[in-house]
Amino acid sequence: MKRIDELDQPISTEEVLLAIRSLSRNKANSVDFLLNEYFIETGDIIANHISDIFNMVYDSGHFPEMWTTGIIIRCTKKAALAKRIITGELR
Repeated sequence: MKRIDELDQPISTEEVLLAIRSLSRNKANSVDFLLNEYFIETGDIIANHISDIFNMVYDSGHFPEMWTTGIIIRCTKKAALAKRIITGELR
């Protein structure tokens, strides 16, 4: 089995900052209630702490059960069309 050494390295602050910079604004939050804007605006301050947390989780092999939870909302074509009509996003 071929090893990828890059995956065996700790998550760096730079990697976290790259991920934060790729986030989009005005997206809905998840069950954790954390908005992308929070990370975008505070990225330089919290990136080191986030990398520490993820490295501890990776090293321990255990992650919070909350991380296994997500919300899936079915959006039918009629609902999507209604949203575009309401928000004026029709093409």
